[in-house]
Amino acid sequence: MIRYDEPIYDPFGERGPTFYHPANEAAMHLIAIQLIYRDIEKLASLYRGSTDTYTKKLIVKYIIIEIISVNNHIVGLANKIISGQTGYEIEPNLLTTAKGLYKQYRDTRKKNWSELKDIRNKLGAHREHLDLLTISKLWDKIDIKVIGQIISCIPPLFNFVKGLNVYCWTKRGQDEEGREIIAFIQPFKYSRIDL
Repeated sequence: MIRYDEPIYDPFGERGPTFYHPANEAAMHLIAIQLIYRDIEKLASLYRGSTDTYTKKLIVKYIIIEIISVNNHIVGLANKIISGQTGYEIEPNLLTTAKGLYKQYRDTRKKNWSELKDIRNKLGAHREHLDLLTISKLWDKIDIKVIGQIISCIPPLFNFVKGLNVYCWTKRGQDEEGREIIAFIQPFKYSRIDL
């Protein structure tokens, strides 16, 4: 018997053999956004708990890395939804709202995006061979206020698009005779996904 009241498999937390797994690209993007945003929130919590200036900047540098990672999934999901490539029809009024929220995110992100990518690429995820003055200029550009604006645009967009009926899931279970079966559920709004 397949149980449908189970959570989504969490590679960093709650796991179960019969939990839901994403089964289409839209669902994969949705879950990636949720997991990365959770990391951003954890890093922000560490930031708020720190009193040391160096530690705070270091934490913000790692938040920048996560913002750039989550952006790839936000853009991927938004492009699937807006272009109609999810495989499922979206009502025009819902599509208009999704486009508006995505535009708000994109416009906010655009203001400082090249600086954030420089910090990530030259000082964060990769360490380029740079002179000390260049490093100090990049370090001085690390600012929680800049990324706070971007972070605040993610939940409204995520919380709206998660309600669209475009996500497919798989899960394992057993039939009445104990044989293992795999269920493919399409499309399915999974209400337990939150930021």
